Amino acid sequence: MTATFYLPGERRSRLVNAFPLHLHVTAGFSLLELLVVMGVLVLLMVMLVPAVSNFGKANALTSAGNQIASLVGHARQNAITKGAMTAMVFVTEGPGNRRAIAIFESPPREDGSTTGSNEWKQVAKWVNLPMGTAIDTEWTKLPDQTSLVFPPFLYSGSSINSYALVVFKPDGSVFQAGNVAVPQLRVVEGLVESNSQIRYTRPGGDGSAINHYDITILPMTGRVKIDRL
Repeated sequence: MTATFYLPGERRSRLVNAFPLHLHVTAGFSLLELLVVMGVLVLLMVMLVPAVSNFGKANALTSAGNQIASLVGHARQNAITKGAMTAMVFVTEGPGNRRAIAIFESPPREDGSTTGSNEWKQVAKWVNLPMGTAIDTEWTKLPDQTSLVFPPFLYSGSSINSYALVVFKPDGSVFQAGNVAVPQLRVVEGLVESNSQIRYTRPGGDGSAINHYDITILPMTGRVKIDRL
């Protein structure tokens, strides 16, 4: 058997030569590459902002429509539970125009005569639809309630003389008058201007709102049917 002897340090040198170490130095990003990445990120942000904004507006419209549908159900249930004529009222002028809604009730008279204005009382505080949404009275169709006498409504300290409403009878059906067969309300994305016209956020080619939330109140039962576009 032949033995191999190494001088001090020679063995280490031979091992290093047998298994060389390969060191890789990775270069960093160049200035041009960083500028390109930043440009792409800025472009993505610009494209994302409108999408997020539209998503928020769509959520506000859905929230407003659900709010009205809930108030309709509340008014109907109040009429059935208390055996009282119950009205859901929304403002159509001044502060809260097309956005403020409240519920009023009037106990039925024993003789069956028409309820007087001093017999209506507010049973639910005024509720405001989310900003950027409004009830579109140009499309909304409600029964004529001129046969009923209502007191002056107060909203934010102001007397309201212009309003629209839906009245439920004690059996939950809609108090019908005039030539409107089926009460309907439409909620849209837009702002009510000083002339009481709605400036739609996203108008279509015919000038109407592209996005809207329609609520149909079935006259015989007072229940709602929802159509969200």
